[in-house]
Amino acid sequence: MDLLSFLVPPGKPTIIDGSGVRVEGATRPYEEGQSLELTCIVHGGHPAPTLSWWRGTQQLEATDTTDLGYGQSKGPRSRKLHMARLSRRHLHEALQCQASNSNISRPVFSSVTIDMRLRPLYAAIMPLDSGQVLSANKPIQMVCQSAGSRPPAKITWWKDGLRLDNAQQM
Repeated sequence: MDLLSFLVPPGKPTIIDGSGVRVEGATRPYEEGQSLELTCIVHGGHPAPTLSWWRGTQQLEATDTTDLGYGQSKGPRSRKLHMARLSRRHLHEALQCQASNSNISRPVFSSVTIDMRLRPLYAAIMPLDSGQVLSANKPIQMVCQSAGSRPPAKITWWKDGLRLDNAQQM
């Protein structure tokens, strides 16, 4: 007797963050140095799908696939991705979870982009007019410049422990 076998593609993967919140499009903003944990969950598919995480064409190290269906062949499966210390190079990095259960059909996937808040790379105080010479007891207009932060840095001026409220944003 011949057996007929059916191939059932897996459902579209769902991605959740370490707080259990579903992620679509972009993650919540992470700080530099924070860790990122994403879990890919897939329902259905026969045979049971294999899950993998990708950055472009590079497959990423991730935990083993976990069977959430407690042995049921059609139960959900998951795979976690953990990135220990995010840096500014991870800003807008696209990550993809793929689910595949055969070589004859294309994998199904979901993608997310990493969003981040970044500290300023530098801050510098200088005269507004670069040709102006600093002299004792003479007023001068100064400017503070900052770059590399996301969102843009909020600059405040302080003198002798008191905030100067007449400073202007440029």
